[in-house]
Amino acid sequence: MTVGRRWRQSLVLWLLALPLLAAAPRPDQPASRLDKPFWSRQFAQQKPLLARGRYDVILLGDSLTHELTLTGPQSWVDFRPLWQTWFACHRTIDLGFPGDTTANLLWRIENGGVPVVAPKAAVVLIGTNNNRPALGWTGTETASAIRVIVARLHDRYKATRIIVLGIPPNGYIGADAKIDAANAALAAMDWSGLNAVYVPTADLFETNGQLDTSLFREPHTGGRALHPDVAGWQKIAARLNPPLAQALGVPPGPCPAH
Repeated sequence: MTVGRRWRQSLVLWLLALPLLAAAPRPDQPASRLDKPFWSRQFAQQKPLLARGRYDVILLGDSLTHELTLTGPQSWVDFRPLWQTWFACHRTIDLGFPGDTTANLLWRIENGGVPVVAPKAAVVLIGTNNNRPALGWTGTETASAIRVIVARLHDRYKATRIIVLGIPPNGYIGADAKIDAANAALAAMDWSGLNAVYVPTADLFETNGQLDTSLFREPHTGGRALHPDVAGWQKIAARLNPPLAQALGVPPGPCPAH
């Protein structure tokens, strides 16, 4: 094959790929996952609840938030006591969708995936899935997309206090630098104009500068740390409580009888 012919073939392949390149997702552009049956079912089940219900607190995120609905049987994934301690005394709904990126959460916000009636507080924990190598998104892009999410929520709910939780670290090589960059960018942002506040979480999962894998559920069964277990979420919930209580106009601390 001549050099000229190889060059022409390469050019044809590149031109054929252009539509795919143009359609490549961005972390700050809404993207649906309605093609995923489990995702579509969860979205459809929640929509009537969000249209009719009134909630003081909405928890927005991915599987890290969704897992607050797990009920065991192992103690390290039985979140019922934690939910009763920190969330049950407020009208709270868990809107975490496993696998969601910032783009997917944006789509939900813009397509009926949040309550019609404004909550008093919205807690946002998103960005872990943005670190998939195939996406090619940087930490600063993730942080910018999270700010877009907060801006969309503020446009919809002017009086709602928005609490942005930092992205917890995990045991996946290559994700740590992106998470650090995203959290650093989030911490440096001025959130006051969006009625929002940033609450870091990464330090909660470190001991002497090292990842404490005992605070994640996967190492309990020999896997790589990714999802905070009950002990890990206990740390997040305790730190979240003061700004959340302030937003709700209640004294800080666990729910009564806890």
